[in-house]
Amino acid sequence: MSAILGTLVAGVSWLAHETHAVAYETGSPTVISQVAKAVLGDSAAGHVGFLLVQLATMLILYTGANTPFNGFPFLANFVAADGFLPRWLTKRGHRLAFSNGIVVLTVASLALLIGTGAYVDKLVAFYAIGVFTGFTLAGFGMARHYQTYRQGRWRAKVGLNLVTGAVSALVVVIFAVTKFTEGAWLVVLVFPVMVVVLLRLHRTYQREAALLRASPSAVPAARAARNVVLVLVDSVDLAVIRAIRYARTLRPSEIRVVHFVIDSAHAEVLQREWDAQPGLDLPLELVDCPDRRLPRAALELVDRVLSSGESTQATVLLPRRSYGALLGRLLHDRTADDIAAAVSQVAGVAATIVPFDASRAPWRRVQHEAEAALASGTGDRNGAGSRREGAAVATMTAPEGCVPIAQAPHRRTAVLQGRIRSCEVSPISGSPALRCELVDDSGGVTLLFYGRRAIPGIEPGANVRVEGRVGDYRGHLAMANPIYRLLPRDGAVPAT
Repeated sequence: MSAILGTLVAGVSWLAHETHAVAYETGSPTVISQVAKAVLGDSAAGHVGFLLVQLATMLILYTGANTPFNGFPFLANFVAADGFLPRWLTKRGHRLAFSNGIVVLTVASLALLIGTGAYVDKLVAFYAIGVFTGFTLAGFGMARHYQTYRQGRWRAKVGLNLVTGAVSALVVVIFAVTKFTEGAWLVVLVFPVMVVVLLRLHRTYQREAALLRASPSAVPAARAARNVVLVLVDSVDLAVIRAIRYARTLRPSEIRVVHFVIDSAHAEVLQREWDAQPGLDLPLELVDCPDRRLPRAALELVDRVLSSGESTQATVLLPRRSYGALLGRLLHDRTADDIAAAVSQVAGVAATIVPFDASRAPWRRVQHEAEAALASGTGDRNGAGSRREGAAVATMTAPEGCVPIAQAPHRRTAVLQGRIRSCEVSPISGSPALRCELVDDSGGVTLLFYGRRAIPGIEPGANVRVEGRVGDYRGHLAMANPIYRLLPRDGAVPAT
């Protein structure tokens, strides 16, 4: 690569000397375009050749610019997995690309282009320092690798990589000195700051992991004898109603609806609105908060709840209304997050934020869908593997030799085919069991494999054809220990 690059640079330099091509301060026309114009001439064929040279140059630059967008997200993923970059850089998008890394690189590239006015001479300094810094790290890193494992001719490899790293480091120093006033100063200043920030970020991740490992895993989780759910409210609206509805599903020993009184006039209005709601059969508890510090008042409340019994656990539900990402941050505070962060530090207390999207009306969409399903006679029959006896089933297609899951005959043998959506292993070590959910376009069925905790190939996303007797399990369609055959991912032909 070095020989090819050197030959190209020497060739362009010689042609520029022969054609008297010079570099313009504005950057246009470029030296390559002047050389191509002088060599190919002004004929029609020469003009076509000139356009081809310009096109080829553009495609080369495009390929070079596209390379970082392919490599940087993967590099950022590896570094973030080690804890030296934010963990959200390890997330893949819908197209299985590291979208966050692509966005970060795009923002950084645009900032450089705008900051330098897209001036090539200034950008070359950033490019050269960045590239040769990578070469330096790679050379010294590989030298350390061969010195550690010492396989084969490791001494020669250590020497070669040390020379590579030293030469690359020398190039970085030369560029930093000669191009310091042309923009390299920014890299020289930012680089050590970034190193310190990344090391500090790594220590933060290590400290968080140590805190999470501090709880003893050998001690079984004991069930609290008394669970008190506290619903903190500041108004009477749909968000509060949803939080109370969710609180009832927890089956607590006691539900307490609490409002911290900061404004007595508002508390009186809230009490009247609460009493006027016929469906709210829970009393509203008003708690004084003279210093207007809601997190402190919440801490005192949960402390009183926990001290009321030895085996008492408290669950704090905080209704939070969201109004869109930008508008919500500008027009509304984050009181629920502050209270949740405060009470979550207390042992025996769990804080749950119950979100409610107030920027749109999702309940109307759900209501319209339910009304349409009832009008067409196609309600939710088997979306999670449940079965309703006597319900009409629409005609559905299935692979040859199989029946749609929704049409599986009850208490009879059937052949079904679909995709494993989820797997669950029984937590009881003495009675192992693997429970999977097999779904197709018509519905789902629960597959129960007793006596086994894992089956090779039976995993989420696998395509499977099963045969067995259809029964019920907790109100859902189920098959116990069915005969199964793994299919390829496309599900077209059984695997051999």
